[in-house]
Amino acid sequence: MGFKHIVVVDDDPDIQELLVEYLQDQNFVVSSAENAQQLDHVIGTEDIDLIILDLMLPGEDGYSICRRLSVTHGIPMLMLTANGDDISRIVGLEMGADDYMAKPFNPRVLLAKIKALLRRSEKRSINAETAVPVSSVITHEQNKLSHFEHWTLNHANRQLNHTNGDTFVLSSQDFHLMVTLLAFPNQELSRDVLYDKTRGHEHSPYERSLDVQISRLRQRLEVDVKQPKLIQTVRGVGYLLCANVKVKYQSYG
Repeated sequence: MGFKHIVVVDDDPDIQELLVEYLQDQNFVVSSAENAQQLDHVIGTEDIDLIILDLMLPGEDGYSICRRLSVTHGIPMLMLTANGDDISRIVGLEMGADDYMAKPFNPRVLLAKIKALLRRSEKRSINAETAVPVSSVITHEQNKLSHFEHWTLNHANRQLNHTNGDTFVLSSQDFHLMVTLLAFPNQELSRDVLYDKTRGHEHSPYERSLDVQISRLRQRLEVDVKQPKLIQTVRGVGYLLCANVKVKYQSYG
């Protein structure tokens, strides 16, 4: 994967130092920040591949940072906190975190999670400014615009645009799920199919990460998330995108 740049955001100097030294020993480029302002400065001056974000920070907390950056940047985020209960985990994921780990943690488990997130991001991320097309097919996909209802998904920058002017940047995982739903409009897609196409692995019957992603997409797309019209639940099966999809391709030059 080459040298990846990680930002550790934690106001505890001992934990911050421990993580920075450990990740540097694992051949990562590592920056650190103690709060949202310092993190924003790092993001504004460096190309960042992943953020390790503590929940309890002075000023803007981890939840708020996570929600804000998931909309504006789409950088993979791993939330790190002393709260290991399910509610905190679910809220963090719904705010846009890609994974979650409670303190105290096993550094090897943390490293495995980091590597998995980076692999997924590298595999699925489509960046029009930096990606080097390896085939005309990839270039073709990057130029795609998917129109559905009052929304347009720009595949080049993972941006959702509404006709009223609302704009959101999807995280790499949410973008991949949205692309899968758009590829099979008005068709029931089982949970197994969605996990296979978006993650490429089998899942536990108790795994709820897909539901969390669906919840995030509904918060972006639906007028009333309690009565979703676009992304509908098919009880006992999975989900269905109820929309007519039209695909166009941008031309440059």
